[in-house]
Amino acid sequence: MLCYDCKVKMRKIKTNYRYKESGLNNLILKGIPAYKCPKCNQINPIIKNIKELHQFVAQRLINKKSVLSGQELIFLRKEIGLKAKELAEKLGVHKVTISRWENEKEQISFPYDSLVKFIYVTQRIKEKCIMVRPDIEKLLPKIPEITQLQDFIKNSCSFLEKTEMDIKGIKHRPIQHKLISVPFDAFS
Repeated sequence: MLCYDCKVKMRKIKTNYRYKESGLNNLILKGIPAYKCPKCNQINPIIKNIKELHQFVAQRLINKKSVLSGQELIFLRKEIGLKAKELAEKLGVHKVTISRWENEKEQISFPYDSLVKFIYVTQRIKEKCIMVRPDIEKLLPKIPEITQLQDFIKNSCSFLEKTEMDIKGIKHRPIQHKLISVPFDAFS
């Protein structure tokens, strides 16, 4: 591999790499392969399985006890493919509030932090339901026990859709702690 700037052959190394491209300044990938230019010292990391890496990081953020930082909130929001305005609508807050949280001009409150984490988890479960449904329908005639699993998935997806509608309905009511006190370790 040639260095783009120097046109010199880069050498392969193992390094600790600050993965700023993730949007998280404190994320360091330890001992990953990379290419380093001997002339300008530029490092090009080799990051495999980025999707799985991001899911792992997101899971760590979901399980952390303290509230999300602005960078962490942006990371989770982008991982579930929401624009700031869409997240604001789901939470029942103004998009300026999301901007203040993400720019760390205000700290996100614990109830909203929990709700953001809940939205992330439900989105991931919905994605899994969508991925599993076609496979179950193919296997259904062959394995009778799968009927129970199919019913469970349908009920889970229906529950998630209803829960999401309930969350949207909260925006004009005060947040109830019982609604959002979900044991996130139950999802790991």
